[in-house]
Amino acid sequence: MDEIVLTGILVLGVFAITEEFNTLAPAANAGALLIGLLVATIGACAGYLEAWPINPARDFGPRLFCYLAGWGAQALPAPQNYWWVPIAGPLLGGVVGGALYQGRFGRFYPRAGKRARAMGDQTMNRARHILAIDQGTTSTRSIVFSDEAKNISVAQREFQQHYPAAGWVEHDAEDIWRDTLATAREALARSGVGARGVAAIGITNQRETAVVWDRSTGVPIHRAIVWQDRRTAEVCANLKRDGAENLVRQKTGLLLDPYFSGTKVAWLLDNVPGARGRAERGELAFGTIDSFLLWRLTGGRTHATDVTNASRTLLFDIHRSNGMTNYCG
Repeated sequence: MDEIVLTGILVLGVFAITEEFNTLAPAANAGALLIGLLVATIGACAGYLEAWPINPARDFGPRLFCYLAGWGAQALPAPQNYWWVPIAGPLLGGVVGGALYQGRFGRFYPRAGKRARAMGDQTMNRARHILAIDQGTTSTRSIVFSDEAKNISVAQREFQQHYPAAGWVEHDAEDIWRDTLATAREALARSGVGARGVAAIGITNQRETAVVWDRSTGVPIHRAIVWQDRRTAEVCANLKRDGAENLVRQKTGLLLDPYFSGTKVAWLLDNVPGARGRAERGELAFGTIDSFLLWRLTGGRTHATDVTNASRTLLFDIHRSNGMTNYCG
């Protein structure tokens, strides 16, 4: 009976502790500490000879090992010593303690525990993780972060660079899109959280690289012109000669330079057959890489960027936080 009662108390306490504390560290560490203190308390209250049998492995386990090792019946107590009590007692006590906790004390569950069970949620699968897409100049990387900003998993792929002429640098936006999907799926698979565990997606990208695509199909009309590209150096020089740089600097805070997106877009509209006419009819969309990825990720429902990317295009009026200027290109 002692073993039954002591094990029942232990199991009841373990359930009560882990219901509230058995989550992620450091809370899980607190739960383990409390369980250890509970075991020590039971031992101190019940006495050595009464407390240790609540763990069958400390009595029957060693005896069974000695029996199998060749000691034979000498390893087991005589039948009148009730050697089976340390085995049956804790097993029965565990059932009794678990039943009492579930049946009689369930209404006192911590609210967090109730909510988690009602949602059928596991800690790793709750929608509280962030998928970060880092789309760089030479590779695309996806990272899954926990709500504590811990790096859980990473996937990365390099992609091809295109140099059609001296000083020209291009990227295939379709390559970037495929690598974004592939690395995101790989990172999610490695993390174990799955898509349902992601609360939000963040995109960081190579800023000034410019993409123009068809609004109806989402297909780029030309390879993206990379921020390193210098093909519009002459255009910028002509604009400076005509006195346009002061106006550009006043409105955008930038100098006229092919580094930025504005003159890259102008080159695409002037050199891709029919592009300028299609743009005037509203058939084309322009964006930096983040904008293109957001368009694709939302199935064409969202054409947007943020101020930090827009301010690198030569098209953003820094004095108007809600608009794009149209004086350049």
